[in-house]
Amino acid sequence: MRKRDITSNGRKEYYQGKVDEYFGKMYGEGYYRDSYNDSNLLWRLGLDYWEWFKAFLDDKDLLYPDKAALVLHDVEWRRHLLTEIEDNEDRKYFEEKFEEFTEFLRTAIRSGEPIQCSI
Repeated sequence: MRKRDITSNGRKEYYQGKVDEYFGKMYGEGYYRDSYNDSNLLWRLGLDYWEWFKAFLDDKDLLYPDKAALVLHDVEWRRHLLTEIEDNEDRKYFEEKFEEFTEFLRTAIRSGEPIQCSI
């Protein structure tokens, strides 16, 4: 970003492209966000972040792969609750969020790296 910000030779677009590329690499598979409102996936599954999910974190709010596997198991076990959503658009929305969240967990498990959580 520093090169992008200080360049004056017409290469700002090139450097901005690099910034976008690396930002995508950093956050493309390594980031998941869930709102604290009616669109909250865990609430739809009868779970929550403040008690249930927090119980899997260490004292630095890290979710280690072995704990991520437990979260994944519990979430997958509750997937059937999404079929009970009557509104087709809502059901599709939550099914997509479910896929996004479970793939996020699987990626962390495969990488063997902990997830830094902020709840």
